[in-house]
Amino acid sequence: MNQETLLWLLQEPTRLRILRVIQTQHKDRHIRGLARQLNLYVNVAQYHIRLLEKWGIIEGHREGAAIVGLNTRRKTYVLTGKGKQMLAQIGKMHRL
Repeated sequence: MNQETLLWLLQEPTRLRILRVIQTQHKDRHIRGLARQLNLYVNVAQYHIRLLEKWGIIEGHREGAAIVGLNTRRKTYVLTGKGKQMLAQIGKMHRL
């Protein structure tokens, strides 16, 4: 990831907060759970999560039972290799 993209990402602290929660939490990593943990509206969390997913920093996986006619499977999010690398870069920047 180039420095320009990284800096643009860091301009919005909400995205960094989302990444840190995804990195440290092992449950409630779905949109509603993340929104609740970060005290955000669901649509705000969803906006930032979609951007992070589009950039390949996080990826979503469907979990739960599939019931015919109902969408009960939640999409939970994990960091990709790119996302882990980015957080490591951020950690180095904070130590300077």
